[in-house]
Amino acid sequence: MKKNHQQNKSQENKYFDEKVTNYLNTVSVLLDIENEKAENIKNAINELDKVVGLMKRDGNNAVKTHQVRTIYTLLRNADNMKELYAIIPKLKYIGSRQKGKSGKFIAELIVELIDRINQDKQIKGLIYIMESIVAFHKFHFGDN
Repeated sequence: MKKNHQQNKSQENKYFDEKVTNYLNTVSVLLDIENEKAENIKNAINELDKVVGLMKRDGNNAVKTHQVRTIYTLLRNADNMKELYAIIPKLKYIGSRQKGKSGKFIAELIVELIDRINQDKQIKGLIYIMESIVAFHKFHFGDN
């Protein structure tokens, strides 16, 4: 029985990693929002909206508003790459404390986006992505 549980967990993690990777490729264009084409920005924003809407599947275990805002505050206070790298352990901790997949997904997506940043000016794009997640979370979940 324990082996089946481990296999299910492994398949679940693989599925989760694939989802992060799929959304990461679409959303990462927003890191360089100032130089990106309008159509690509539109597609990335629509994808973020869809992702946050899918988080409702977690039901009562869905990430809460204050948890999303905590991640946003961490990012907003980072002024350079050093400070961004310093918050990765906090993001991992926030993700590990989540009961559902939605909070883990947001934390992992942001960590992966941080890894793709290679210029301080892209921090603005990362903050925009997180602002969008906060806005879509409010739209889909209200005041949870």
